[in-house]
Amino acid sequence: MEKQCERCGATFQCTLNGSCWCMTTHFSEKMREYIAGLYDDCLCESCVKEIKAMFETPKEFSHKN
Repeated sequence: MEKQCERCGATFQCTLNGSCWCMTTHFSEKMREYIAGLYDDCLCESCVKEIKAMFETPKEFSHKN
C-alpha cells in the first residue's frame, strides 16, 4: 500500500504484512510515545531514522556561569 509520511509528506510503500522495514526497527518506549503523541499514521524510513538519531544523541548541557 502506498502511504504518505505524515511528518515530511514523502510517499513510501507500507506492506503491513510483517516484512516491512519498520517491523525490524527497534523503537524505544520514549520514541514510540513521542511519535504517537505527534502523528496518527506511519512515518517514512527517513523520518524514523531522524527521530531515532535524535533520541540516541546525547543532549548537550549548557553550563551557567
